[in-house]
Amino acid sequence: MPTTIRIRDETRDRLQALSAREQRPVSAIVQDAVLRYDDARFWADFRREVASEAADHPTAWALHRADTAAWDDTLTDALTDGPGRLDLPNGPDPRHDDAEDR
Repeated sequence: MPTTIRIRDETRDRLQALSAREQRPVSAIVQDAVLRYDDARFWADFRREVASEAADHPTAWALHRADTAAWDDTLTDALTDGPGRLDLPNGPDPRHDDAEDR
């Protein structure tokens, strides 16, 4: 069911320009934007919680990192970037080859 929302004229103009450039309906662009925003917020919250737990329990965090290190060689999915990538406290996730490049 269609819904009307109030947005600034500038935002409407940008949506219409995106719609024309991508040849997609404005509603699809808004839907994609909301999904991306929601995903970004989820991962930002997740990273913040992980960092908080690591700071609150440094010994347990060190034990966890040591325990999971044994599994590093089993990861063959070659993830290098994206929302599932974790830059954990104490530096980037060492399971990724480009961690040394940072």
